[in-house]
Amino acid sequence: MKPIDFKQSTKVLQRSSDMTDDECAALPVWSDGMQCVSCWKPSLSERISLVFGGQVWLGVASGSTQPPVFLSGRNVFKRASAFSRVSSLAVYMVERTRGVYRALAHIERHPYDEYRFSGKMVYSLVATIIGCILGSLAYSLVAKLWHIITQ
Repeated sequence: MKPIDFKQSTKVLQRSSDMTDDECAALPVWSDGMQCVSCWKPSLSERISLVFGGQVWLGVASGSTQPPVFLSGRNVFKRASAFSRVSSLAVYMVERTRGVYRALAHIERHPYDEYRFSGKMVYSLVATIIGCILGSLAYSLVAKLWHIITQ
């Protein structure tokens, strides 16, 4: 596989001075300071091998350990669909609310039952956030449809 330049790349990593161009080529990467992402293109024979059950091998020129790495067959810069983002947010909010509820369930009840009131406030907050998200999605959909209709 050969490294290729891509639209999101922010810098090019150069080979070390003790290596030749055949051993190590310049590598375009995107970096946010926490991770580097590079793009590689398999040759025609490698693609054919992959289609028929070939394997991808990862080599890291490192000493006695391997840093955390990942491989992906899809563009890592494409955003997930709006539905999957909203559904994952909903799942996250439900799990967080359940965690708060579990924590409140372990607290000794007071005569005024203020903790039950706090739990209802959490549910109200979650419902408000979900309502705002769904309302904005509906508004943007209606605005886009209106724009299409009026043109």
